[in-house]
Amino acid sequence: YGYNYKGPTQLAIENAKAADVTIVTAAGNDDTIATDSYPGNCYGNITIGATDYNGYKTVYSNYSMYSSQQKIYIGVDISAPGGDFESGMGEAGGIYSTVNDGVTVPGDPSYAYMQGTSMASPVAAGVVALMYSVKPNITDDQVWNILSTTAKPFAASSECAQKIKITTMQDGTKAKSGYCGIGIIDAGAAVAAVLKLNN
Repeated sequence: YGYNYKGPTQLAIENAKAADVTIVTAAGNDDTIATDSYPGNCYGNITIGATDYNGYKTVYSNYSMYSSQQKIYIGVDISAPGGDFESGMGEAGGIYSTVNDGVTVPGDPSYAYMQGTSMASPVAAGVVALMYSVKPNITDDQVWNILSTTAKPFAASSECAQKIKITTMQDGTKAKSGYCGIGIIDAGAAVAAVLKLNN
C-alpha cells in the first residue's frame, strides 16, 4: 500500500474528528503494546485501557510504549474500569453487562459479569456521551482536554502511576502521557467541568 496509505478506519476517524465527533476505541486484551493492535494503532481516536476495582492495570489490558525519540508514551490515552476476575474479587470484579445466550441466532437476553477493554471503552464512551448531552456543541479537543484534566490517578503503587511522563513539547506546551494513559476516567468530574464551560 505504500508508506502513506491510510486505511478506511483511519480515514473515518479523521473525518469524524474534523466534524468534532469524538471516537473512543478499546486498547485490546493481549497484554501487549496498544500500537500493535487495531484500532489502537490509528490516530485521532481516544484509546482506552482497562483498570481493575483497585485502580491497577488489568492483567489483560494492552498498554503504551515509551518513545525515546518523542519522549512520550504512545498507545493508551486514558483508562476506565474494565473488570478483572484476577483482582481477588472473582467474578464480582467484572463489569455487569448485557449478554445473549444465542449461538447462531438471537437467544434469551440476560446479564453477566464480563471483563475486557471492550467493557472499559463503553464506560468511556458513556462519559463522552454525557459530556455531549450537557453541551452538544462541545469540540473533540475540549472533550479530550476535560477528560485528561479531570482523570483520577492510578493506584499509587501501580506501574501505571509510576510510569507517567510530563513532556515539554516543541511549542512549549506540556504533554502528559503514561503506560496506562494519563489516569482513570472520572464521569462526575468530567460532566461538572463541561457545565463550567461558557456556552
